Amino acid sequence: MKDQIRMMKANAVTEEDRQAIKELKEHMKAAKQALKEEWRAEKLQWKEYKKCDKKDRKEWKCDKKDRKDRKDRKDKKCDKTDRLVAKHVADLTIPDNSELSADSPVTKTWRLRNAGLIAWPVDSHLIFISRRGDNLNGPERVFVGAVEPQQEVDVSVTFITPPEAGRYIGYYRMATGDGAKFGQRVWVSFIIPATAPRGEAAPNVPVLYPVVAHTASTTALLAHDVTMH
Repeated sequence: MKDQIRMMKANAVTEEDRQAIKELKEHMKAAKQALKEEWRAEKLQWKEYKKCDKKDRKEWKCDKKDRKDRKDRKDKKCDKTDRLVAKHVADLTIPDNSELSADSPVTKTWRLRNAGLIAWPVDSHLIFISRRGDNLNGPERVFVGAVEPQQEVDVSVTFITPPEAGRYIGYYRMATGDGAKFGQRVWVSFIIPATAPRGEAAPNVPVLYPVVAHTASTTALLAHDVTMH
């Protein structure tokens, strides 16, 4: 562009030629200014990019630390070496949504397993938990006692069905003597039909499961529970 202006100056004869040279210079100046503005905008954009990139790297480091913390918490949560674990195995009586007579005594029996690596304390109980359930007319806790790892035990709760028709559910969970709950929740779920007769004892509906051998200590503990209640 500069060479073109130089040649035009050398060959300029008329006023029109000089005017054309002047317009070409102004065009060059405007183009140069536009390039400067574009370069300045790109420079600002690059600074913002670097700033955001630094922020992203910082956030990534924070996320990495959070992921590590979550993993550590998960590993700690999954560590069952010193945790009490109770697992529901089967409902031996009153399957879910069974129809029962109103205002009658019934017995719900669950089979539970110590699925952990340590024995349950000698003061272990199955306790009633009222959260999100119906307050059934039964004991607040049932003695279970010590159960060795991988051993199964049958636990029963006897209660009186409500007098009114409807659908009912009661939740229970294992707990230590000081009230620390552990293991899975178990529940009894049943229906009192609107035409159910009153005062007749509802049969305990059996559920057929393989016979599981129990140790003498477990049998003695269950007999102790029956004696207490």
